[in-house]
Amino acid sequence: MREPLVATNEQILARSITSALTTTEYTLWGSRTHIFVLKSGIAELLIGEKSLEVGPSSLVWLPPGKQRAMRLGSGATGWMASIPDLHLGPFIPPGTIGSNIREVVAQLAVMRDISAKKTRCLRRSNKRNRN
Repeated sequence: MREPLVATNEQILARSITSALTTTEYTLWGSRTHIFVLKSGIAELLIGEKSLEVGPSSLVWLPPGKQRAMRLGSGATGWMASIPDLHLGPFIPPGTIGSNIREVVAQLAVMRDISAKKTRCLRRSNKRNRN
């Protein structure tokens, strides 16, 4: 099953990813940044001929670029957002720091096991606060 993400250039799309009985594929187009948070299940990121498996408790940041797809396995849950560039641009400051930020957000990023990292950071900060 293919679900194209269709919106005008100004619309921010956000939706929950709910468990499906079959594989669901989102086709991603245009000058938009796409963010996926996979709570459970597995997914596969498809960029051209390459693919990358994404497991549960992961975050995927996809900057604008050529056509890509995110294939969600049956039972996958989470959230996704699709943000047009015109909404991200005003938040990047001018100057050198802005250039650095633009360079970073233009990169594909996949963070795995984000819930465990958050838990570790919270535990460290709680230990510091007790001392």
